[in-house]
Amino acid sequence: FSEDITGVDISDFVVSTTGVSGTATISTISGSGSSYTATVSLVGISGATGTIGLGLASNTSIADSAGNAVEALAPSTNQTYTVDTVAPGAPTVTLTSTDSGTSGDRVTNVAPVIGVTAEAGSTVAVTATKDGNAFTLFTGLSSISGTGSQVSWTPLGVPASGSTGAALADGVYVFSFTQTDSAANAQTSASTLTVTVDTTAPTSTTVSLTSTDSGTSGDRVTNVAPVLGVTAESGATVAVTATKDGSAFTLNTGLSSVSGTGSAVSWTPLGASGAALADGVYIFSFTQTDSAANVQSTASSLTVTVDTSPPTSTTVALT
Repeated sequence: FSEDITGVDISDFVVSTTGVSGTATISTISGSGSSYTATVSLVGISGATGTIGLGLASNTSIADSAGNAVEALAPSTNQTYTVDTVAPGAPTVTLTSTDSGTSGDRVTNVAPVIGVTAEAGSTVAVTATKDGNAFTLFTGLSSISGTGSQVSWTPLGVPASGSTGAALADGVYVFSFTQTDSAANAQTSASTLTVTVDTTAPTSTTVSLTSTDSGTSGDRVTNVAPVLGVTAESGATVAVTATKDGSAFTLNTGLSSVSGTGSAVSWTPLGASGAALADGVYIFSFTQTDSAANVQSTASSLTVTVDTSPPTSTTVALT
């Protein structure tokens, strides 16, 4: 009140509600002078969002020291409080930094930045795992303040030394986001986002002649159409080029790349017209690009000699 008053009791106040079920009543009044506290009890109010208004009743006995009565104020023009018993939905989380390699798979060689959209005034708690184990986020990164719009959040680890967060090392990270709104209602199930950080280029691609190596085994000189086994990381793409007798050789359509599976994939080289390889010395070069777009620095190569022509004659002489 604007001045000291007397004659204050529970009957001098009224409570109104809008948008909520249940009842709200004044249970106690305490205070003195110009400041009083009204305690409102809520019964049966749940699963709803609305308002509670507190105001003065008509014919109140409250008066100032000169005996002037206090004018009644309706709850709608006096103190109004919001009741919110509804837990927030899941915050929206998405990878907003470059998703290198295949867009949308969240396997990247770029430091991840995550966009988090939560209710205005809410707090989003964040936890993380790396390769299935608990991962400690850098100081100050374990919560996000919701604004109602997307907020950029960059995860960092705890550094070995110093006061600057460490960039994420290679691994599979699962980030969990739990939102608590301004009324302290907590999201029931965390929202998660999985991001794989992969900044390591493949070192090599394993290639071998898997078809029959006629003649001397292991010399890769053969009269059989060659079939090669190509082993690369799962999800990788292996670019293939070839030469024949030292000159560039064009492979048939569709044979200039191999999809990695983590196991050996059979690859049969054919010429531009789809014809079997003619006799000659072929060098096949394989360069692997993994699913995060890291590129093998030095191509793996395999030399195969195709020789299907029998000798025309054998020279014999009396010596």
